[in-house]
Amino acid sequence: MNLKKLREAESLFLLRYPQGFASEELQAIRKKHNVDKLSEFAASALTEERFRSQRQVLDDIVKIVTRSSMVSLFEKPRFRDFVNGLSRDDRAYLAAGYRQLLHADQESGFNQILDVLTDGQLAKWSLMTIVMHHYRPQVDVFVKPTTTKNVIRQFELENPVEP
Repeated sequence: MNLKKLREAESLFLLRYPQGFASEELQAIRKKHNVDKLSEFAASALTEERFRSQRQVLDDIVKIVTRSSMVSLFEKPRFRDFVNGLSRDDRAYLAAGYRQLLHADQESGFNQILDVLTDGQLAKWSLMTIVMHHYRPQVDVFVKPTTTKNVIRQFELENPVEP
């Protein structure tokens, strides 16, 4: 890693935002993206007990996706229409995937969701991970792959290690 570039970026950031992420400007951006409201909604709407009502939980997942500012405007209606158009069996499989993702075997749930969204050509990183992020924002950070690649390139990271 190029520590010189990292320190320069940190210095520039702190010059612009002396209070760091606690600065008023950055807090205003956070509020504009209604992360807190969506996370509160996700925490109450996606409890394990709520998964007993497959229709309601999928409706709530659609709400999370369509209200998130981090999902493309083009993907939101496609996701909504795709989920609403699924057969009963596919809806059950998708709901079960989200339950696994959030409350049991994360990898298994991720793969179930991937199976369903691949069929609809919607297996985009943002759609695959936004619900996790809003359900557990302190644990599951939302980072887009292109942004990650640019950070790796900018700071000259070599051989990044997966957790």
